[in-house]
Amino acid sequence: MEKGTANMKAPGGPQDKVHLHLWFSSLDNITFTMVAATNNATTILGGYKSGTVVFFRTQLSIQDELQEMSQTIEVPVK
Repeated sequence: MEKGTANMKAPGGPQDKVHLHLWFSSLDNITFTMVAATNNATTILGGYKSGTVVFFRTQLSIQDELQEMSQTIEVPVK
């Protein structure tokens, strides 16, 4: 894994419906910013300073209907 990156994986969406994974990050666990949108349940997010802790959430959109936001996870960036 490249320095300053986080490999993210979320539960997959339904196979029979159009869906999109929205990925959010925060450095303070208060203000979250959407950093990526993918069709896959996995992504690599980068550009973080090595040695910091980054907080992540994901949200699934199924056929343009937003689902509940995931729990926050805390990831130490290498």
